[in-house]
Amino acid sequence: MVALSGIVIKDTRSVSDIGDINADLYRVDLAPTNLQVLAVVLTGNLAAEESEIYQIAYHVTVLNGLSDKKKNRFGAPILSNTADWNGTYGAIGASPVLKGRPSETLP
Repeated sequence: MVALSGIVIKDTRSVSDIGDINADLYRVDLAPTNLQVLAVVLTGNLAAEESEIYQIAYHVTVLNGLSDKKKNRFGAPILSNTADWNGTYGAIGASPVLKGRPSETLP
């Protein structure tokens, strides 16, 4: 969900718009172990005519954890400042694994 939350109207014929919102999944390598996870990247378009958009709000619901599809459960969460992840990332995939609206079917 994305919403315009800060707009300045500069004329009685003002138009402000947000559209083409997608939540795409990208593969990201977590440093220092290069543990690969799927990350949600939000994209969209803003338009303003005789107005100014200075703030948007967004909401994304994502489950954090390591998926174990065989046992239909989630493993322990990946925490920063641990041996597996120091809070930074390495490579980000050049193109999304999945595009558009998310689903429960992961690659």
